[in-house]
Amino acid sequence: MAQNLLNMFGMKPRKPHRIIREERDNGETLEKCSISFKIKTHEDFNHRNILNISRIKIRMQRRDWAKGDVFQRSHNGFTLIEVLVAIVILSVGLLGMASLTVAIIQGNKFSNDLTTATTLAQDGMEDMRRLGYSGTPATTTTVIEDYNSIAGYAEYKRVTETDVDNPVSGMKMITVTTFWDSDNHSVELKTILAK
Repeated sequence: MAQNLLNMFGMKPRKPHRIIREERDNGETLEKCSISFKIKTHEDFNHRNILNISRIKIRMQRRDWAKGDVFQRSHNGFTLIEVLVAIVILSVGLLGMASLTVAIIQGNKFSNDLTTATTLAQDGMEDMRRLGYSGTPATTTTVIEDYNSIAGYAEYKRVTETDVDNPVSGMKMITVTTFWDSDNHSVELKTILAK
């Protein structure tokens, strides 16, 4: 049996050999069956006989042994259907991540625009506070700094409204509103100046 297995697997010793012992594991409860054997070879190396004993163990599934199919075939691979299903699942996941990435980029852009608009509104409000009650217009007025008129911020428009005697006499309500994205979004800040 061992000689037949050696021939089946193409394992042929280079030197003359003799099979010393053959063991077969045929346990009733084992899933796999194994055959082990020793091979003894003699070599003549500088007129000295050297004895080599090699242990060989071949394992196979019990069902293959029962069919007489001792040469175990590899069943480790993927079918075309499995590969296609994996590609579809991967594609759905990647498309979900792509849409998530686009949403994150848009959210970051909006946050950047909102921060810039808020900063421009605060700058306008600080200008009005620096002028004080007497430096601001004496009548209710609206000053519009249109798109492309604010240096370095062409995408923004700032509107400053001065409402005299509001909420009471001797006070002015200052409202600074910054618009962007064709007036679709805005930030509004208010303050009150008194005499």
